[in-house]
Amino acid sequence: MTRNDGFTYRERLGPLAEPTTLLSYLGDRYRHSSPAEWTARIEAGDVLVDAKPSAIDIVLSAGQELVWRRQPWDEPGAPLAFVVLYEDDDLLAVAKPAGLPTLPGANFLQHTLLHQVRLSTPDAVALHRLGRFTSGLVLFARNRKAAAEMARQLRAREVRKRYRALASGDPLWEAIEVDRPIGRVPHVFLGSV
Repeated sequence: MTRNDGFTYRERLGPLAEPTTLLSYLGDRYRHSSPAEWTARIEAGDVLVDAKPSAIDIVLSAGQELVWRRQPWDEPGAPLAFVVLYEDDDLLAVAKPAGLPTLPGANFLQHTLLHQVRLSTPDAVALHRLGRFTSGLVLFARNRKAAAEMARQLRAREVRKRYRALASGDPLWEAIEVDRPIGRVPHVFLGSV
């Protein structure tokens, strides 16, 4: 495990934030911390509403800005190396190793492909993801225009993704096609994802 740099979360509150208290909103939305932990952060002045320290019982309104800092935490290890397979002014294609999450979540922040790619390409935006233990190609947009166009192509299914699996042993078939949706998987930090 390696200690990361922590993270500052910023959120513009929508209509679902009202009429709830700050403590209730944080406890319901960010379940990685207990109500006691949120109370301690709020009382320490680490949670800001409209750029001011707040109280646990303040009633929130849509449009307010909520900012809170998660202190550095020990992040699980992951293989951080990746290989750039293609790069131009608009797109970046990299080979993600198994064991490296694509995006932050489940206690991963800096040990993610997104963070590692952004060390050399700060504006990179992941266009899709692969599960942590899946290796393969991940596409990144290098600007807004490319991100919008690739998102359109993915939605319209003009870009296809193909998955291959390796198996060991003596299967009962030469080839098999699985045509089923991938479902949610329970996770200790996130619930069903």
